[in-house]
Amino acid sequence: MTKGQAANRAACPYCLPLPLAAGYPMAQTYEFYSERADEAAALAAAATLDNVRERELRSEKTWRGLAEQARKTIEEREKADRLRAEKRAAESGV
Repeated sequence: MTKGQAANRAACPYCLPLPLAAGYPMAQTYEFYSERADEAAALAAAATLDNVRERELRSEKTWRGLAEQARKTIEEREKADRLRAEKRAAESGV
């Protein structure tokens, strides 16, 4: 990595430190994605350049989409767990 790349990575609010990016799992939760969306919205509101504001608004939209997808995944997982539990209860005669 060059000095310029390292400086860009350090300035990027979304970039993970290299050890995390290399092999540690990232939390993929609704809360995580929502926080990133809120940060992008704040950066967009504070931006003085149009291209920066547009980039942050696109970023916010993406993070909100990921948050919604994570929320739906949680709901589907809970529904599937509930159905499996009901099926096991019915099969065991309880």
